[in-house]
Amino acid sequence: MKLHNTITVALIYGGESSEHEISLLSASEVYKELKEAEYSILLFYISKKGVWYIQDEVLDHEGLLPITEEDTRELLLSPGKGIYYKELLNFDVALPITHGKGGEDGILQGLLTTLHIPYIGPSPFSSMIGMHKKITKLMAQEVNIPVVPHISFSYEDIDLLLNKKKLSRKIAHLVGYSEYRKETYRDLFDNITTLLGTHLILKPEDEGSSIGIEIFLDGDIDDFFKRIERVFNFSSIVLVETYIEDMVEVECGVVKDTHFVASDPQVILNPKTENPHFLSYTQKYFSPTPFSIDPHYSLKETTRNLIKEYALLVCEILLIEGFARVDFFYQKGSGKIYFNEINTIPGLTKTSMYPLLMKKSGYSFGRLLDLLIHQKVERD
Repeated sequence: MKLHNTITVALIYGGESSEHEISLLSASEVYKELKEAEYSILLFYISKKGVWYIQDEVLDHEGLLPITEEDTRELLLSPGKGIYYKELLNFDVALPITHGKGGEDGILQGLLTTLHIPYIGPSPFSSMIGMHKKITKLMAQEVNIPVVPHISFSYEDIDLLLNKKKLSRKIAHLVGYSEYRKETYRDLFDNITTLLGTHLILKPEDEGSSIGIEIFLDGDIDDFFKRIERVFNFSSIVLVETYIEDMVEVECGVVKDTHFVASDPQVILNPKTENPHFLSYTQKYFSPTPFSIDPHYSLKETTRNLIKEYALLVCEILLIEGFARVDFFYQKGSGKIYFNEINTIPGLTKTSMYPLLMKKSGYSFGRLLDLLIHQKVERD
């Protein structure tokens, strides 16, 4: 096995997504750990416009990685060759800490593959599937993992209905007829609430970190469609799910240690300072009262084991590599478990759940990074 100081890691952070700032927080924590372990490091920052820059290893006064955007520091990406800054940059492995669209959805992974650069994390295919909640749920259902009842709409489905008075095939199927009628809005709304209930969660189908989520509780038809339109600001597909009453969120970390290992699942404590129904993006990362593991709620051993089994199975069917966090809903009264989503590049900030989950299962942050890096370097 190579010594740490003989391995050079290219740490990639930033990106064009709405989770840009979270990437900076996560990557800064990773950098500090790598530096302490004496890895050689190259810093590649991706701006919000998608331009790549090389950075100096100088943390700012808040302990965050630099984000210098100077023309003289632009990187040249050459397909089949690699990354250049004045000359070809040599490193052993890339570690993308880029959350959300463009960084976690297969686009960056495809680019690194095209550049012939080995990187930590799943393939472009697995990354793309993992980012799309609807597709992931369909795959989970194929192997009998329960999911929350849901339907989805594309922007075109709703746009045709609202502006052109036409029905897409999806809308026609839901209302039971193919030509627009004056009562179509009401029929669609009634059928949705009959199928899924009057308590609903509306989500961007391909966003993470609770971005763009709308909670609909016994609202009227106008409120429902206004919320649908707001979600379309974040995605071209909106996922409408039943809001599970009496639920808690349960998260499970997974890492490949020769074979995949799942952490002990933990119930997430929501301080409920903003919204009692879900953990918002702000609360996850910027709240003075962030979410955490609930120390007072202990799941039964059979429930924990089943969630671990589900988490490993999701990673297996998605062909996940490296690490991931798999999220579930648990209904306390009925004891039912529902798969929610997978994060193929989970948050790695000081308050992020993934490192906390893995630490409780015996994997310190340093051990995790060593494992991921050496597995990739030694294999390639």
